[in-house]
Amino acid sequence: EYVNSLLSGGEVPGLFSNEELEGILAPLREAMASEGFQYSSPFEFFTARVRRNLRIALSMDPTNPLYRERCEANPALFTRCCIMWAENWA
Repeated sequence: EYVNSLLSGGEVPGLFSNEELEGILAPLREAMASEGFQYSSPFEFFTARVRRNLRIALSMDPTNPLYRERCEANPALFTRCCIMWAENWA
């Protein structure tokens, strides 16, 4: 669920407290202004940067009985990712 949230929205809801978010967002206000205020809030700017810069390497075994269930529960794996299929690993 966390991976799906990160991939689709750039955030994990409830990950940061309000105090932690303020510490993260305060320095971004200047960077947001330098990009021309195309974002409605510093938090939106933050999540856009996370989505743009996020890289995740995930390995899943398609022979696992839960593989299909996990894929269906995390649609962002297919809509927001580049999938590289690998054959047998020795």
